[in-house]
Amino acid sequence: MSDRYEVSVSEVLRVVQQLSGLTTDIGNTTGQLAGLTPPVGSYGVIGAQAGAAAGTAQAELAATLKAMEMILAEIGKRVQRTAEKYADADKKTSAEFLRIVDGLPRIGR
Repeated sequence: MSDRYEVSVSEVLRVVQQLSGLTTDIGNTTGQLAGLTPPVGSYGVIGAQAGAAAGTAQAELAATLKAMEMILAEIGKRVQRTAEKYADADKKTSAEFLRIVDGLPRIGR
């Protein structure tokens, strides 16, 4: 077991981009779902009740997909913000170490 860890900010941001693409796909699917409601007459003899039940189920599915889209979008934003803050802190830490090292006396010159 190691006490070391490494974060590849570019890899994290690549995953965030993939998540963003999935979120867009979910939004598109939700929009398409709204147009897929069959006419009540297609349910035959049980038309009104079946149509109402199907409509309710479809509305619940669309609401769930929309909620999932919003949650994934928020996760993506937060992960991106965290990766950017990590990269900034890493740069600041490196710059501080360089400042400290540059201030040390040179031996053997």
